[in-house]
Amino acid sequence: MQLTGAASPNRTDRFDVWGTDLGIIAESDKKIYIVFGDTFGAGRPKRGPGGSNWRSNVMAFTTDKDPSDGIILDGWILDERGYAKELIAGRKDPNEARGEVTKIPTALVVIGNRIYMAFMSVQHWGDPGQWDVNYSTWAYSEDDGYSWYILDPPLWSGASGFIQLAVSTQRGRGNEEGYVLILGTPAGRFGGARLARVNAERILDPQAYEYFAGVAETGAPLWSPQEEDAIVVISPPVGELSLLWDPFLGCWICTYLNEKKYALEIRAAPYPWGPWGEPTVIATGFEYPGLYGAFMTPAWTENEGEIIYFLMSQWWEYNVFLMRMSLKCK
Repeated sequence: MQLTGAASPNRTDRFDVWGTDLGIIAESDKKIYIVFGDTFGAGRPKRGPGGSNWRSNVMAFTTDKDPSDGIILDGWILDERGYAKELIAGRKDPNEARGEVTKIPTALVVIGNRIYMAFMSVQHWGDPGQWDVNYSTWAYSEDDGYSWYILDPPLWSGASGFIQLAVSTQRGRGNEEGYVLILGTPAGRFGGARLARVNAERILDPQAYEYFAGVAETGAPLWSPQEEDAIVVISPPVGELSLLWDPFLGCWICTYLNEKKYALEIRAAPYPWGPWGEPTVIATGFEYPGLYGAFMTPAWTENEGEIIYFLMSQWWEYNVFLMRMSLKCK
């Protein structure tokens, strides 16, 4: 099912969302929030991004927890014109000394009465799957997504291995305490994934982050306060991650784009630090040209995670689609 665009059942063109991508999801007790990346209005070309009213990030919300017949969006965070509002303004000027093309969301999580959105400040789009960034950090909203405050100074530098994130607050094996788990990758789609965790109440405190540095002889995970100690837990290439505890399999699952294989893949692991199993392809660019992103959320599952629904983008269509996959125990 097409989730966004004029051809979707949601008719998002009504909110000047003719083309958009990503679709990163977070849940509260009452709503499911979905944040999108670069978004364009009327005049969008037939193929790829572009058009009027460029916004770096926008947000929709829904109470629909039955994806089997598609997802109906209840509304958007709107500006005074009734258009989907840019949440955090991107400079859209790559010519300044500290140039910035856009601010792209990479993760979303709800903690208490706040929505937290991680984003990267993109300095330059390079060859496919490659880009340079200024930094990565959090922004948060206390009024249901209408206004946002940015953590400054930024949490991670442009050279960090935590530029694009996947987060989970689910309790599962290896996260019984209910930390915010963070899988991170460097800028682009060709790096590997590293793991960090932080107490939910201290998510804005740089000193509260712990980085996975390996496993002790006893099998216990080793956590370090130093980012440089973080080791790769999922081998490259990894792009646009999503992380979920799956009760059906009794393990953690991670979905991402493998740019080299032109495919979305899934891996499973008993603990968030691994060992992560061999990848399984869930969709290819030959079936869905220009595919990327495979964003999951706990509410959009069936039979405790045997069936997973996820949001996938297609570059040429430049819109977001609801997809379905069925998992099997080996």
